[in-house]
Amino acid sequence: MAEHTVELQDGIKVGGSTVKTVSIKQLTAGDIFSASAESEVPVPKLNGELELVVSPTEVGKRMLCAAVVKVGDIPGKMAVSQLETLSLSDFQTLQTAVDKLNDTNPKDLEKRGRDHPAE
Repeated sequence: MAEHTVELQDGIKVGGSTVKTVSIKQLTAGDIFSASAESEVPVPKLNGELELVVSPTEVGKRMLCAAVVKVGDIPGKMAVSQLETLSLSDFQTLQTAVDKLNDTNPKDLEKRGRDHPAE
């Protein structure tokens, strides 16, 4: 799978320096399955049983992190904690690049992970 470089305006703090490039890849089915599984949270039902609930926001964060294969020269997917420190501009840049690479339709993103899609 080919890697693509994304230039960030503000960058990510890694150690004592700021890194302004990340490499991304196309997502695989395995990335999506893993993101969903990592996002499952047990929630008690009224009868006391537990039910697994998946947050579409958490799935989206983990899928975005899975698309990153390198932060600067450091190989490996981006940590959610790193993603959460991105500036709004860098977050939008990264999200747009991953969506474009995966040919994602914005309307499909609205429906992802929901039983009743937004209208």
